[in-house]
Amino acid sequence: MLKARYVFPVVFEYDADVGYGVSVPDLHAYSDGRTFEEAVANAKDAIAAVLYDMHKRGVEVPAPSPITEIELAENERLCAVEVDMIRYADALQQRSVNRTVTLPMWLNDEAKKSGINISQLLQTALIQTLALQK
Repeated sequence: MLKARYVFPVVFEYDADVGYGVSVPDLHAYSDGRTFEEAVANAKDAIAAVLYDMHKRGVEVPAPSPITEIELAENERLCAVEVDMIRYADALQQRSVNRTVTLPMWLNDEAKKSGINISQLLQTALIQTLALQK
């Protein structure tokens, strides 16, 4: 059963050209954001989506790692991020995007620069690969 509130350590990596890369080591979740505020909001979305998916699949949610056990690179910083699952529950049930799909940040950045809609590209590729009709 999902709890109403979770707090997980989140690693933020800053790059002046692209913004913040975000990873949640305990959940193998990744996101990003142009600003710190956007990165925190996207981290919350990623955590909520992964937790909801784990709940749906009957997978036990891991306990958050102690912050003293998380190794950081020189350009990384650690923050605790709280997620209110009640707030996300309805929205997550309606979501049509699988937030557990990950891309290397550099590839995501190149796609954005080229104006590629990754969601649309993934949908098209899956439809073609599965020989489905729209």
